[in-house]
Amino acid sequence: MNNRKPSFKRLPISKSVLKIPQYFSQIFKGKENHLAQVFKDTTDEKELEIKLRIFEILFRLNKRKKEPFGMLVVYNFNENWFDKFCSFPDVSQNIFKDKKINILKTPLNEIVNIFSLTTDFDGAILINNKGLVLASGVFLENIKAKEVALNLNPQKAEDLSAAFGFKKKVHTRHLTAIASSYVLKNTTVFVISEEDRSIRIFEKGRIIYSTIKGEVNDKADSRK
Repeated sequence: MNNRKPSFKRLPISKSVLKIPQYFSQIFKGKENHLAQVFKDTTDEKELEIKLRIFEILFRLNKRKKEPFGMLVVYNFNENWFDKFCSFPDVSQNIFKDKKINILKTPLNEIVNIFSLTTDFDGAILINNKGLVLASGVFLENIKAKEVALNLNPQKAEDLSAAFGFKKKVHTRHLTAIASSYVLKNTTVFVISEEDRSIRIFEKGRIIYSTIKGEVNDKADSRK
């Protein structure tokens, strides 16, 4: 794989002009405008670059790994949230405790290799607003997915999967992820499913990207 800094093409989003890495033209075969739509609320180029970098890391890792694995990544995590929302069931799974890396300043292959070391971990990977990986193996607590679901969708639903708009039944990892994107303000949360290798992205308690057809929804838009 090529670790050179990716070239960019410019795509208009609302009143601003943001840049989409040329790499995604190869992935989406001319439909990379969809990514611009996914992150239509992102008006800062550095923030967009980090989000796309995380997506690319997970996309490449998902293609590389032959055995099933799950992963949860929280971007724009504030270190002030650690005491209230985080714990470490197994501190040895925090491989970034002594050596933090920045995903924008580290070669792509190296980052993918490092992230691959966490595929057997149960907890989340946390990344701050500058692209610095703060921790792995993090158990996110005090998220209260049921309360979040009721806030976003007061109408009666069969279960939490339905309340959040998932087309397939999901469990702890996905419910924690989508609820975290609501509770942890201004975060973007990425998830790979261990069951079907699907990739989803959440913001403000809603699904903004999914490889599951027909799953993207805007339920939370009117309740921001």
